[in-house]
Amino acid sequence: MGLLGGTVALASLSGPFIGGVLLDVSGWPAIFLINIPIGAALLLLGIRSMDLSKPKPQEGLAMDWRGAGSFAVAVISFMIFWGSISNMRTDGFSVSILGCICLISLFAFIRAERSHAQPLLDLSVFAVKAFVVPLLSMILFFAALLGVEVTLPFYLEGVMAFTSSQVGGVFMLIAGILTVGSQLVGRLYDKYRWSYYSTAGLTVAAIGLLAFVLLVGSADIAMLLGALVVFTVGFTIFQSPINTEIMRGLPAEKSSIASALNSTGRHFAMTFGASIASLILSIYSASIVKATAMSMTVAVAFCLTGILISVGRRKKIDRNKRGTLILHHLF
Repeated sequence: MGLLGGTVALASLSGPFIGGVLLDVSGWPAIFLINIPIGAALLLLGIRSMDLSKPKPQEGLAMDWRGAGSFAVAVISFMIFWGSISNMRTDGFSVSILGCICLISLFAFIRAERSHAQPLLDLSVFAVKAFVVPLLSMILFFAALLGVEVTLPFYLEGVMAFTSSQVGGVFMLIAGILTVGSQLVGRLYDKYRWSYYSTAGLTVAAIGLLAFVLLVGSADIAMLLGALVVFTVGFTIFQSPINTEIMRGLPAEKSSIASALNSTGRHFAMTFGASIASLILSIYSASIVKATAMSMTVAVAFCLTGILISVGRRKKIDRNKRGTLILHHLF
């Protein structure tokens, strides 16, 4: 998990650095054109390394078309809904219609899954707190992360007068810490199974974000970068353990569901966090400093909520363990 987390971090956060360099050198079209050779290389690599033979059809497998269709409508309408909210020129009626479509399709999806013999998603997994709690913590953290990623370039360029390449360099610093740190934390987690890794990571990340909020008006770049480093260290402590907790939250035969919901939840959180940050930037468009402070404050709130959820679950587990030990000694 540490190796996977480091690889994902390096890939996702090196994008702003490459994009910044391309903006300074060739302009914005290069950001899209560079995906052509990358896509071609990945296509050739996939053809050579992947098993492309047609799988044998599974007998008795009934596709959940109603569930798949209603879920697709729910996701698409949700994304358009938040995109419309961040666009201050969109009329309220259209936004309300999108919200209603999202809710209705989500309700239809739940009904379809409950009635289908082979549902697209087994809803019973949401009754497993050992799975749901880390999943919610992960969603809250990645919503906070995307708020930072969307807002930070505006602040660095608009307030600190950074070039696009320099902004990319800041993200590469974050990526470097994550790439190295995730593997170290992963090894540490394998050796010492402490229950509060993810909670500690959320706490450190919240402290870093709160420090950034307090320093955002000072324009002290050294202190601001220090706050970002603290946030990144928290991210590093959080990432590998939380992925492991999610995957171990369900039985081995449901590991594919755990993996799918982990990925879906992360992308949902990223979309939600980016939409919230865009909305804040639209509201406070006259002041980048205020917009950045508000976006970072919301990110702190997300992290604190994740901490409360995680600590509440851990306390309940500890109480159950103490009760079991007492009964064991008595009987």
